[in-house]
Amino acid sequence: MTLIDRLHLLENRKTAIEEELREEEKHCYHDELAISHLKKEKLFLKDEMGRIRNMA
Repeated sequence: MTLIDRLHLLENRKTAIEEELREEEKHCYHDELAISHLKKEKLFLKDEMGRIRNMA
């Protein structure tokens, strides 16, 4: 897998996480643990994407 392929994969996952976050946050019974986990994963992906962009 090339760095560009990895970057696209991470971008797609980040988009999916953002959508999951929107869905979780619009429900009145917020699952704070799930939201926290999704935000943490989103930050990890953002950092990983930054590292890949710096390598390329």
